[in-house]
Amino acid sequence: MWVKGKPCSSALLRTGVTEGGRVIDTSRVLTALGQSEWELPPTGYVAEWIVSDADRPWPPVA
Repeated sequence: MWVKGKPCSSALLRTGVTEGGRVIDTSRVLTALGQSEWELPPTGYVAEWIVSDADRPWPPVA
């Protein structure tokens, strides 16, 4: 979202494509999109988020 020409928010979304109630492997999705050779390694805070995700309890505990 931009206000008066300045960014004022951002979002990082974790998404997945499913089939039959199961998540489809990323390589299969990229192939279906005609982008099987596409690679865009995460950098900066996205890469840090992926690493720190290993410390996140899952499933959440009540």
